[in-house]
Amino acid sequence: MQLLDAAEILAYVAAAWLVIRLLRGTPRDVLFAALNIAGYYFFFAHGHDVSYKRAFAVYVPLVLAQFVAMRWFSERKDWTAWIAFFIPILILIAVRYLPWGHSITAAGFVGLSYLAFATVCS
Repeated sequence: MQLLDAAEILAYVAAAWLVIRLLRGTPRDVLFAALNIAGYYFFFAHGHDVSYKRAFAVYVPLVLAQFVAMRWFSERKDWTAWIAFFIPILILIAVRYLPWGHSITAAGFVGLSYLAFATVCS
């Protein structure tokens, strides 16, 4: 079973490398994002109980919201640029302090933190 896992991870990394290496512009960005979403589902939600699938169903819109906010607002010169800055922070605050956020594990919170700052850096 571990050999199969290693082969799946290697295939995922090879596919990502090929997308980055061979494509340019919007097609590369879209295919790389789709590959990462599929990888997240395959490695972390597929074959697990429904709570993992629920987490996936929440994760994807969060990624999309952060990406859209960065694209729309980050280069603006007025106050709306702050929207791009605060969206990831507000998500982290919501997960940490709202009652439903207490069900998030430490690993999940670290993952959301990484997502927030990786999105900001993109």
